Amino acid sequence: MTQNLNKKIGSLIRKLRLEKNLSQMKLAELSKHSTNHVGAIERGEKNISVQTLYSITHVLDISLESFFSLIDPAEKDTKELIEIYFSLSDEQKVLILNLLKSTKKLNK
Repeated sequence: MTQNLNKKIGSLIRKLRLEKNLSQMKLAELSKHSTNHVGAIERGEKNISVQTLYSITHVLDISLESFFSLIDPAEKDTKELIEIYFSLSDEQKVLILNLLKSTKKLNK
């Protein structure tokens, strides 16, 4: 299971890096890791620490929350709901959460 997760993480990092038109060398430089280490992560050969993942996602301009939502994407509607939720203010999140709880009670 860990190896499969490492491959998913690595593949997504590679995809996001290429979308930003960054070489492995440039990503390594900007995230302060070696090119060999970044390459091994992208190939799924290494476990990645939270700190390393944070430094890489920071360079790729994606939050950890968004990154992990792409690793194991839910159905399209659920993914969209998550993205909308994270864009809301704290007050709006409370209102939405209360609405969902009320709706759940009605369905019982």
